Amino acid sequence: MYEVFINHHSLIISNSVAQDNYKQYEFNVAFVWADFLNKISDDKSSKLWVFCNDLDLAWSSFKSEFTVIKAAGGLVQKEDNFIFIYRNGKWDLPKGKLELNEDIEECAVREVEEECGIDGVSIQSKLLQTYHTYNIEDKMILKETHWYLMKSIYSKGFCPQIEEGIEKVEWKNLHDIPRLMKNSFANIQRVLDCAKIRG
Repeated sequence: MYEVFINHHSLIISNSVAQDNYKQYEFNVAFVWADFLNKISDDKSSKLWVFCNDLDLAWSSFKSEFTVIKAAGGLVQKEDNFIFIYRNGKWDLPKGKLELNEDIEECAVREVEEECGIDGVSIQSKLLQTYHTYNIEDKMILKETHWYLMKSIYSKGFCPQIEEGIEKVEWKNLHDIPRLMKNSFANIQRVLDCAKIRG
């Protein structure tokens, strides 16, 4: 199963039948992803489920509509506190694009340290991959982000990477998280869910 966030919509591509609160479609030889994507309304949030017998084929077909960009980031923990960044009016987690000849774990650590202005970050475990789409100059982008649970003993001040649009970097505790998630992204909630972080 793959979940892709398209603006405020959740699209599931799966070889199992849809959950009750999703609108189901069926992938077959006549299915055209471009037509399907063009019909998604921007007016309200939708839960869409594309059922397929061959998940690899359906996913490959979906990805062919996009330029795929790989990225990595992390949920950084120190005791019961977690690093969040504030960027473009939303609370987010630090992440960024994979560079040439860089492996995905190196990317995750580098991006967290660069965006937050910290050092001494270490990976504890892989959490999950998330997918979301956006447009750049009429090009459709599918971003595949690899997320890791990280540890840090960093205790100095943060230095937000302003050139990346980051206004604030802050430690947040469990009690802060429900409020932050009201002004965040669905894929960030998936990261917290995978890490079993509950506010």
